[in-house]
Amino acid sequence: MKILIEHCQKLNINELVRSVKSELTKVKLQSKIDALGQTLDITTTPCHFGNERLWFLCPSCKKRVATLYKPPTKNILLCRKCHDLTYLKSRYNRMI
Repeated sequence: MKILIEHCQKLNINELVRSVKSELTKVKLQSKIDALGQTLDITTTPCHFGNERLWFLCPSCKKRVATLYKPPTKNILLCRKCHDLTYLKSRYNRMI
């Protein structure tokens, strides 16, 4: 049975930016961040009306993601697909 996303610790790039606005320039210059004992790469994409959007790069598949997860049984932050995680709601949809 797959592990549920709701049971994992998560690190969301948007929540991180909101919580460290004063540190944002420093984070953008480094393009890396340490979280839960792991060094994570950060990348950006341009927005239509200026500015740029921050993304994590999944350490496994190197895809841009907004959220990385750490399941209770593993000690590494990866994207949802690399951890093979599923949402609780998807289980209910199969029961109907």
